[in-house]
Amino acid sequence: MGGGFAGLVQALHLHRTIPGIRIAIVDPRTDVEIQAIYKVGESTVEIAANFMTRDLGLADYLAGTCPPKYGLNFHWPKELDTTESVDDYFSSWVPQGPTIPSYQLHRGRFERDVTAMVKALGVEFVRAKVGDFEIAEGGGLHQVETESTTGESRTVHGRHLIDCAGRAFLIGRKRGTLKRKPEDLWGLDTASAWVRVKGVDSSIIQAASHRRRSSVSGYFATNHWFGDGHWVWTIPIDGNTDVVSIGVVAHQQCIAFKSISSQEGLFAFLKEKHQVIYDLAMSG
Repeated sequence: MGGGFAGLVQALHLHRTIPGIRIAIVDPRTDVEIQAIYKVGESTVEIAANFMTRDLGLADYLAGTCPPKYGLNFHWPKELDTTESVDDYFSSWVPQGPTIPSYQLHRGRFERDVTAMVKALGVEFVRAKVGDFEIAEGGGLHQVETESTTGESRTVHGRHLIDCAGRAFLIGRKRGTLKRKPEDLWGLDTASAWVRVKGVDSSIIQAASHRRRSSVSGYFATNHWFGDGHWVWTIPIDGNTDVVSIGVVAHQQCIAFKSISSQEGLFAFLKEKHQVIYDLAMSG
């Protein structure tokens, strides 16, 4: 249930591990809608990249289509009201590339391409929403009721049922085991907002990293920019067209989510808290 990153990677892994297995993915989105998605999760870590290259056979694909990820960089403003350039931050830069290569993903493009791969392997896509489902006990067949956008219904049966629906948490909701309130999460109450910007001037970040004479690009890393009650990420996801993902993670006890949940509000927040990142966004 779900044909995003988790569902696609699971299907590819199962097919490579169990030849002849029959797999159906239930997901309502079309190929065009998949390519246009704008969700977070562009940044991989080495263990995920290792899995995708060694277990899924995607080494050539990733190396040929995705920017490299040169680790994690961290930046703290020396003075909270002075953030015009990278030099206004105390920075922890990665000195060299990771031993195991890692990558930044354009999620829409990645999921579009892996969808085509698993289709070619015989995985069936049921382009419909999950209406309801029954989890069989004692080794019986699980059952999923689906409904397409045109109103057509279909029942799918299988020996195994995997919830890959992400934040929909289908099985957790059905069984009543989902816990997501702040009091269930030790007070964690964060929210995020993000944009993607095309054609940015990457030298705004690169210039500072180049002065360090590092063997890797500081721009092609996941950069974290910290402030009071929040942090900002910058993640390049397309080196050919200079597309960068820029997002804020904020604790709602410090920053009201409504203040950053629009493009105007997000850019105003960046201009106030991290002028250098605002300038990066405005350059594209």
